[in-house]
Amino acid sequence: MSGYLLRRLLQIVPTLLLITLLVFGLLQVTGGDPIAIMLGPSATTELVEQVRHELGLDRPAWVRYPVWLWRVAQGDLGKSIRTRRPVTDMILARVPVTLTLAASATLFSVLVGVSAGVYAATRRGRPGSYLVGVAALVGGSVRWKCARRECRAARSIVSMTRLAGARAGAPSRSSPPSACGAW
Repeated sequence: MSGYLLRRLLQIVPTLLLITLLVFGLLQVTGGDPIAIMLGPSATTELVEQVRHELGLDRPAWVRYPVWLWRVAQGDLGKSIRTRRPVTDMILARVPVTLTLAASATLFSVLVGVSAGVYAATRRGRPGSYLVGVAALVGGSVRWKCARRECRAARSIVSMTRLAGARAGAPSRSSPPSACGAW
């Protein structure tokens, strides 16, 4: 058992390196110039080149990758192009809300999913059992639409409903609905 655990832990290292290499590579081939976006359309060519040099973006990718990897390993995810604030700080500022949503969705899904599952199991073959199954299937399958202002509440409800349906054994789509914009 300990040999298996050690092997699995050692497999994390090459997996993480491959993932970071893929992420870094994708960042290199995406369209658009982050410096031009950061400085705006009125930036001069000289200013763009100066900032590109300050950030080290004028060096080849094979030189930048180890520097980027070292910074990421230390928790330095750089600065946001839009707000120019550290990305790590922006992520950490949202952690409490994320944990609250995750905990409430899990609690809700366990309460609803287990209750509905027990109800359906104790009334197997009866209309109530079929009603629970249909409700779980519809809750996980319906494309939820919402207006922009209502998206936050709708996302929470949809997320909790899907988790509840999944815990009750209902099939669910793996991707969230795109009607409310980017999730």
